Amino acid sequence: GLRSLAARARDPERPKKPLTPWLRFLEHFRKQRPEVKHKEVLQAASAEWKTLAEAQRAPFAGNYDSDRAEYQRAIKAYVDAGKAAAWKKATPETPKRPPTAFKLFSGEFLAARPELKGEGPKQAKETWETMSAQQKEPYEEKAVAWKRDPEKPKRPPTAFLLFASEFRAAHAELKMVEQSK
Repeated sequence: GLRSLAARARDPERPKKPLTPWLRFLEHFRKQRPEVKHKEVLQAASAEWKTLAEAQRAPFAGNYDSDRAEYQRAIKAYVDAGKAAAWKKATPETPKRPPTAFKLFSGEFLAARPELKGEGPKQAKETWETMSAQQKEPYEEKAVAWKRDPEKPKRPPTAFLLFASEFRAAHAELKMVEQSK
């Protein structure tokens, strides 16, 4: 969702995509018309962009093709150097978050009632809320067991954790406070 996009760190070494002609025009449009409200900017800019002839769009297209080709060369070099892999957050082998008791119940509830379709999650929630603690107990036990399973694979360390452990090993003489500076 949006929250995960905002929280995701971006590698500062990763090449940035060049602005498309439309985005260059939009930047220009915003500078020329600062009085246009934020909600109306896209509508007004889009309407004006559609009326522009190719000759009028040319300054915004500029050297987009060469910028794009340069970006593609840079991103290929970035990926080939292994930098992209170091910044990947999740891999296919990465286990999912442990399921909650409700998630386990909901999965069983929906699997047993395929005819519910869109109303299924709502009915599962309502059913869960009316269940007694004794009825919920098997699902809660399964959720706890999943968390404690010694056989389940652990998440691989992130690039930062690998760097931090190497740094600590190389600078063992430093105290923790000095390492963080």
